[in-house]
Amino acid sequence: MTGVQTCALPIYISVVIKMVAAGHEVLIVSKPRITCIIKLVDAFRNIQDKIEFRFSISTDNEELMHVWEPNATSFRERIECLKLAFDNGYRTSVSMEPYLSDPAPVIEKLEIYVSKSIWIGVMNHKHSIPNFDDIADIYEEEYVAPMVQKLRKNHKVFWKKSVINLLV
Repeated sequence: MTGVQTCALPIYISVVIKMVAAGHEVLIVSKPRITCIIKLVDAFRNIQDKIEFRFSISTDNEELMHVWEPNATSFRERIECLKLAFDNGYRTSVSMEPYLSDPAPVIEKLEIYVSKSIWIGVMNHKHSIPNFDDIADIYEEEYVAPMVQKLRKNHKVFWKKSVINLLV
């Protein structure tokens, strides 16, 4: 819920409830904050079969998170949010787009709380971003090909086209 202030939550909840009442399913994509996710989990309890939470978790390295996602929640808090939604019976998924470190160890830590999918993608406009050279090696074919091979048997992992494009 990065960027959504707590005071806007009742409006957001109302809109989601109306969307579900109109026959839609809702995918909630967020860099989650536990205070917001607690409220959403409680508010949508009666319609949870129509809700999926997808949390952005790009790395488990807190130092990288501070550089690339300033003011966003910590890895620990994001895992806590994922676990909360999962434990309360919601469909859960993760977006690792962009991944900021090797996805495999991150996936090992969180996949138990993922009921649906883990999407892995690269950083957009990476060559125009300051400090990109600090992590550029993880976007090279020599890194990506073994990463894809390592995770190819994990049925929860899906690759964004941006990753596949690095291999052609």
